[in-house]
Amino acid sequence: VMDGPTPKRPCYRQTGAGTVQQCTRDQIHEDPFAEPAEEGVLSVYGISTSRVVKVLWAAAECPNVTDIRRMELRPVDLAPQPWFMELNPKGTVPVLRDGGLVLNESNTIVAYICQKYGSNLYPGTESSLALAWQWLEYAETTMAEAQ
Repeated sequence: VMDGPTPKRPCYRQTGAGTVQQCTRDQIHEDPFAEPAEEGVLSVYGISTSRVVKVLWAAAECPNVTDIRRMELRPVDLAPQPWFMELNPKGTVPVLRDGGLVLNESNTIVAYICQKYGSNLYPGTESSLALAWQWLEYAETTMAEAQ
């Protein structure tokens, strides 16, 4: 007997080098990326909502990100999982794991990825940084479909 709700759609995870696998029922109940990855490999949790996509886009633009591992489940399917609630007690997506660091909130994640892995993307002056954040915040004023 499985604890928690069964996801309404299959769970997929990208395991590296573009390889995509469907998760088994057991994998849904454990963090598939609990083991730290090597430098430059990021783990992203959540289906491709606009907020998750902007994280993936930022990572794809960074030359020092070598791979992106994905756990594609909706927040409603992730939140009942104790391992996910340990990562993010809010139960929201996206969630990023980079080594031992776990972040949530898409703007925070985008800023972190760009500063650490994409120096070409991160503004070099205070005024440029403020303008970049202004646009990030503006993007948050749109209505997103409930997950």
